[in-house]
Amino acid sequence: MTPEQFAQVIGHTRATVPPTFVIGPVLEAVEELVRGDDLGLDYDRIVHRAQRIHHLRPCTDRVEVRARTLDVRSFRGNVIGRFSVELHDDAGVVCSALTTLVQGGAPAAPGKATEAVPLGRVFVDQDLVTRYADASGDHNPIHLDPAAARAAGFPGVIAHGMLTAGLALSLVPRDLTWFEAVFTQPVVVGSGVHLDVGARAGRDAVEIVVACDGVAVAHVRTDLSPAALTEWNGSTP
Repeated sequence: MTPEQFAQVIGHTRATVPPTFVIGPVLEAVEELVRGDDLGLDYDRIVHRAQRIHHLRPCTDRVEVRARTLDVRSFRGNVIGRFSVELHDDAGVVCSALTTLVQGGAPAAPGKATEAVPLGRVFVDQDLVTRYADASGDHNPIHLDPAAARAAGFPGVIAHGMLTAGLALSLVPRDLTWFEAVFTQPVVVGSGVHLDVGARAGRDAVEIVVACDGVAVAHVRTDLSPAALTEWNGSTP
Protein backbone atom coordinates (compact mmCIF):
# COMPACT_ATOMS: atom_id res chain seq x y z
CA MET A 1 0.00 0.00 0.00
CA THR A 2 1.36 3.38 -0.99
CA PRO A 3 1.28 6.42 1.36
CA GLU A 4 -1.46 7.94 -0.82
CA GLN A 5 -3.57 4.77 -0.57
CA PHE A 6 -3.10 4.57 3.21
CA ALA A 7 -4.09 8.22 3.59
CA GLN A 8 -7.33 7.55 1.72
CA VAL A 9 -8.09 4.53 3.91
CA ILE A 10 -7.93 6.69 7.06
CA GLY A 11 -9.97 9.50 5.54
CA HIS A 12 -7.49 11.89 3.90
CA THR A 13 -7.45 12.75 0.22
CA ARG A 14 -3.63 12.91 0.12
CA ALA A 15 -0.74 11.62 2.22
CA THR A 16 -0.08 13.77 5.29
CA VAL A 17 3.28 14.63 6.83
CA PRO A 18 4.52 14.16 10.43
CA PRO A 19 4.06 17.20 12.74
CA THR A 20 7.77 18.10 12.76
CA PHE A 21 8.29 17.65 9.02
CA VAL A 22 7.06 21.15 8.18
CA ILE A 23 10.22 22.62 9.70
CA GLY A 24 11.82 22.23 6.26
CA PRO A 25 9.65 24.77 4.41
CA VAL A 26 9.36 26.92 7.56
CA LEU A 27 13.12 27.42 7.94
CA GLU A 28 13.58 27.77 4.19
CA ALA A 29 11.16 30.70 4.23
CA VAL A 30 12.82 32.23 7.29
CA GLU A 31 16.28 31.89 5.73
CA GLU A 32 15.03 33.72 2.64
CA LEU A 33 13.82 36.59 4.84
CA VAL A 34 17.09 36.79 6.79
CA ARG A 35 19.34 36.64 3.73
CA GLY A 36 17.14 38.92 1.65
CA ASP A 37 16.59 41.78 4.11
CA ASP A 38 18.99 43.90 6.15
CA LEU A 39 17.88 42.61 9.56
CA GLY A 40 21.24 42.63 11.35
CA LEU A 41 21.35 38.83 11.41
CA ASP A 42 24.00 36.66 9.77
CA TYR A 43 22.24 33.39 8.92
CA ASP A 44 25.50 31.46 9.01
CA ARG A 45 26.10 32.49 12.63
CA ILE A 46 22.65 32.16 14.18
CA VAL A 47 21.21 29.42 16.36
CA HIS A 48 17.65 28.23 16.71
CA ARG A 49 16.40 29.41 20.12
CA ALA A 50 12.72 28.42 19.98
CA GLN A 51 10.13 26.95 17.64
CA ARG A 52 6.36 26.69 17.89
CA ILE A 53 4.31 24.72 15.37
CA HIS A 54 0.51 24.47 15.47
CA HIS A 55 -1.37 22.20 13.08
CA LEU A 56 -4.96 23.19 12.45
CA ARG A 57 -5.50 20.19 10.17
CA PRO A 58 -3.34 17.36 8.83
CA CYS A 59 -0.75 18.85 6.49
CA THR A 60 -0.21 17.42 3.01
CA ASP A 61 2.74 17.84 0.67
CA ARG A 62 1.01 20.59 -1.35
CA VAL A 63 1.09 23.87 0.50
CA GLU A 64 1.86 27.54 -0.08
CA VAL A 65 4.29 29.08 2.40
CA ARG A 66 3.85 32.67 3.60
CA ALA A 67 6.42 34.20 5.95
CA ARG A 68 6.99 37.59 7.55
CA THR A 69 9.40 39.15 10.02
CA LEU A 70 7.74 40.01 13.35
CA ASP A 71 10.63 41.83 15.01
CA VAL A 72 14.40 41.94 15.44
CA ARG A 73 15.85 43.31 18.69
CA SER A 74 18.99 43.36 20.77
CA PHE A 75 18.99 41.88 24.26
CA ARG A 76 21.99 41.26 26.55
CA GLY A 77 24.45 41.11 23.68
CA ASN A 78 22.20 38.96 21.50
CA VAL A 79 20.35 39.86 18.31
CA ILE A 80 17.00 38.08 18.43
CA GLY A 81 14.70 37.70 15.44
CA ARG A 82 11.14 36.37 15.46
CA PHE A 83 9.39 35.17 12.33
CA SER A 84 5.84 34.06 11.59
CA VAL A 85 5.22 31.41 8.94
CA GLU A 86 1.90 30.04 7.70
CA LEU A 87 1.32 27.05 5.45
CA HIS A 88 -1.80 27.29 3.29
CA ASP A 89 -3.65 24.64 1.33
CA ASP A 90 -6.77 25.03 -0.82
CA ALA A 91 -8.96 25.45 2.29
CA GLY A 92 -6.80 28.09 4.01
CA VAL A 93 -4.25 28.00 6.83
CA VAL A 94 -3.32 24.44 7.69
CA CYS A 95 -0.31 25.11 9.93
CA SER A 96 1.24 28.12 11.67
CA ALA A 97 4.75 28.48 13.05
CA LEU A 98 6.69 30.95 15.17
CA THR A 99 10.47 30.79 14.78
CA THR A 100 12.97 32.51 17.08
CA LEU A 101 16.62 32.84 16.02
CA VAL A 102 19.51 34.25 18.05
CA GLN A 103 22.96 35.54 17.11
CA GLY A 104 25.81 36.33 19.50
CA GLY A 105 26.08 36.49 23.25
CA ALA A 106 25.85 33.70 25.78
CA PRO A 107 23.28 30.91 25.55
CA ALA A 108 20.39 30.75 27.98
CA ALA A 109 21.15 29.31 31.41
CA PRO A 110 20.63 25.56 31.03
CA GLY A 111 19.82 24.47 34.55
CA LYS A 112 19.80 20.81 35.49
CA ALA A 113 17.27 18.38 34.18
CA THR A 114 14.61 17.83 36.82
CA GLU A 115 13.00 14.53 37.72
CA ALA A 116 10.93 13.23 34.83
CA VAL A 117 9.29 10.06 33.59
CA PRO A 118 12.00 8.48 31.41
CA LEU A 119 11.05 8.01 27.78
CA GLY A 120 14.37 6.76 26.42
CA ARG A 121 17.81 7.66 25.16
CA VAL A 122 18.82 8.76 21.65
CA PHE A 123 22.22 8.98 20.01
CA VAL A 124 23.35 11.90 17.85
CA ASP A 125 26.49 11.86 15.72
CA GLN A 126 27.77 13.78 12.71
CA ASP A 127 26.31 11.29 10.25
CA LEU A 128 22.82 11.83 11.67
CA VAL A 129 23.28 15.61 11.69
CA THR A 130 24.41 15.55 8.05
CA ARG A 131 21.47 13.40 7.02
CA TYR A 132 19.09 15.72 8.87
CA ALA A 133 20.62 18.73 7.11
CA ASP A 134 19.96 17.06 3.76
CA ALA A 135 16.40 16.09 4.72
CA SER A 136 15.45 19.48 6.19
CA GLY A 137 17.41 21.67 3.79
CA ASP A 138 19.12 23.41 6.73
CA HIS A 139 22.79 23.45 5.71
CA ASN A 140 23.91 26.17 8.10
CA PRO A 141 27.69 25.55 8.34
CA ILE A 142 27.66 25.52 12.16
CA HIS A 143 26.04 22.07 11.81
CA LEU A 144 28.44 20.72 9.21
CA ASP A 145 31.81 22.50 9.30
CA PRO A 146 33.93 22.44 12.52
CA ALA A 147 35.85 25.56 11.47
CA ALA A 148 32.64 27.49 10.83
CA ALA A 149 31.21 26.32 14.15
CA ARG A 150 34.32 27.50 16.02
CA ALA A 151 34.23 30.84 14.19
CA ALA A 152 30.66 31.26 15.45
CA GLY A 153 31.79 30.67 19.01
CA PHE A 154 31.04 26.98 19.48
CA PRO A 155 33.60 24.33 20.52
CA GLY A 156 32.57 22.17 17.58
CA VAL A 157 29.75 21.29 15.22
CA ILE A 158 26.34 21.46 16.90
CA ALA A 159 23.18 19.49 16.20
CA HIS A 160 20.12 21.23 14.78
CA GLY A 161 17.67 22.24 17.47
CA MET A 162 14.78 20.68 15.60
CA LEU A 163 16.72 17.44 15.20
CA THR A 164 16.95 17.31 18.99
CA ALA A 165 13.25 18.08 19.37
CA GLY A 166 12.24 15.63 16.66
CA LEU A 167 14.20 12.79 18.25
CA ALA A 168 12.53 13.54 21.59
CA LEU A 169 9.03 13.69 20.11
CA SER A 170 9.61 10.41 18.27
CA LEU A 171 9.51 8.74 21.69
CA VAL A 172 6.06 10.14 22.52
CA PRO A 173 3.33 7.58 21.76
CA ARG A 174 0.69 10.11 20.67
CA ASP A 175 -0.27 12.23 17.69
CA LEU A 176 0.38 15.93 18.29
CA THR A 177 -1.39 19.03 17.01
CA TRP A 178 1.06 21.52 18.51
CA PHE A 179 4.43 21.69 20.18
CA GLU A 180 6.73 24.45 21.37
CA ALA A 181 10.46 23.84 21.75
CA VAL A 182 13.00 26.02 23.55
CA PHE A 183 16.67 25.16 23.01
CA THR A 184 18.67 26.20 26.06
CA GLN A 185 22.09 24.78 25.17
CA PRO A 186 23.73 23.69 21.92
CA VAL A 187 24.39 19.98 21.55
CA VAL A 188 28.03 19.68 20.49
CA VAL A 189 28.25 16.56 18.39
CA GLY A 190 31.94 15.62 18.36
CA SER A 191 32.18 11.87 17.84
CA GLY A 192 28.61 11.44 19.09
CA VAL A 193 26.57 12.08 22.22
CA HIS A 194 23.71 10.39 24.04
CA LEU A 195 20.66 12.47 24.93
CA ASP A 196 18.32 11.36 27.71
CA VAL A 197 14.65 12.14 27.14
CA GLY A 198 12.06 12.39 29.89
CA ALA A 199 8.60 13.84 30.44
CA ARG A 200 7.00 15.77 33.27
CA ALA A 201 3.59 17.32 33.88
CA GLY A 202 3.18 21.05 33.48
CA ARG A 203 0.15 23.14 34.38
CA ASP A 204 -1.81 22.27 31.26
CA ALA A 205 0.50 20.20 29.10
CA VAL A 206 3.28 17.63 29.12
CA GLU A 207 6.83 18.94 28.86
CA ILE A 208 9.50 16.79 27.25
CA VAL A 209 12.96 17.42 28.70
CA VAL A 210 16.10 16.56 26.72
CA ALA A 211 19.33 16.34 28.72
CA CYS A 212 22.98 15.79 27.91
CA ASP A 213 25.23 14.73 30.81
CA GLY A 214 22.51 15.75 33.24
CA VAL A 215 22.10 19.26 31.81
CA ALA A 216 18.87 20.23 30.08
CA VAL A 217 19.48 21.22 26.45
CA ALA A 218 15.86 21.46 25.25
CA HIS A 219 12.35 21.75 26.66
CA VAL A 220 9.44 20.75 24.42
CA ARG A 221 5.85 21.48 25.49
CA THR A 222 3.12 19.52 23.75
CA ASP A 223 -0.66 19.27 23.67
CA LEU A 224 -0.56 15.99 25.57
CA SER A 225 -2.59 15.91 28.75
CA PRO A 226 -0.58 15.57 31.98
CA ALA A 227 -2.80 12.54 32.67
CA ALA A 228 -0.89 10.74 29.92
CA LEU A 229 2.09 10.47 32.26
CA THR A 230 0.21 8.06 34.48
CA GLU A 231 -0.23 5.73 31.50
CA TRP A 232 3.52 5.62 30.88
CA ASN A 233 4.12 4.86 34.56
CA GLY A 234 7.84 5.51 34.33
CA SER A 235 8.48 3.06 31.52
CA THR A 236 9.70 3.65 27.99
CA PRO A 237 6.79 3.45 25.51
